[in-house]
Amino acid sequence: MGFASLEYKVDFLKDTCGSCEQEAIEKIMSVSEKDVVAPYEPPNLATGIKKYLMEYKRERPDTEKLQMQVDRFMEAFDVRAKEEKGNLEVKEVDEDGFELVKRKSRKMRGSVAPKITEIKQKKRKEPVVNFYRDQKRLQQAKKLALLRQKFEEDRQRIAEMRQNRKFKPY
Repeated sequence: MGFASLEYKVDFLKDTCGSCEQEAIEKIMSVSEKDVVAPYEPPNLATGIKKYLMEYKRERPDTEKLQMQVDRFMEAFDVRAKEEKGNLEVKEVDEDGFELVKRKSRKMRGSVAPKITEIKQKKRKEPVVNFYRDQKRLQQAKKLALLRQKFEEDRQRIAEMRQNRKFKPY
């Protein structure tokens, strides 16, 4: 460290820190250089092909481990399904001793399935228009003819307004 002795180090600390206690200074000075931990250095990060190989291995777990996870999940799912089925079959009795009738089928709430069936039903109801190319061409030709007719009517109307001097474009 560059200092000659422990006493010199303690004297130096006392001079620089006036309110420090003797015991605290000696405790600080008794720490050996081997006990001092170097600052944190991040591990060597892989680069190049090693990096991509590590990512590949991390993203794709071992097939045996994956199979174990899937099996555990399916077992838990089966247990939950049996419990829910058992809950549906339990007959409830009200205060008067009558059985409450419940619907046995479960409605899928918040699921995508009902929405999909609604969309399919809507699609079926809509008739197919212009299935053939000729029909599409004829429809486009009719639209064009209608636009031309409106354009000619507007042109005639503008000509009449000019003759009557009622047309003031500005």
